Amino acid sequence: MAEHGTELGCLGAIVEIKDRGGVEQAIVIPGHGYERANGIADTRAENDAIAACRDRMPERFPGAVGIVEPPRIGQIPVTIELFDRL
Repeated sequence: MAEHGTELGCLGAIVEIKDRGGVEQAIVIPGHGYERANGIADTRAENDAIAACRDRMPERFPGAVGIVEPPRIGQIPVTIELFDRL
C-alpha cells in the first residue's frame, strides 16, 4: 500500500482507507461538522474544498456531492452557483 498522506492532503486518509478496503473509486462527500459562522460563505468553502479534492484525483474520485444547508434553501441562486462548480 502506498503512503498517501502528505502529497494528497485532504485525501490522504480517505485514500488509505479505500486502499485497505480494495475500493478503487468512490464519490467524495463532505461532512456537516464544519463551522457555519459565516453562513453561505462557509458552505461555499466546504463545497469548494470537496471539489478540489475530487479534482486532485479524478481517477479515484470521479464525482463529488456538495452540501446544501436547509436554512440556506431560500438562497437558490447561490445554491445553484455552488452546484455548478461541483
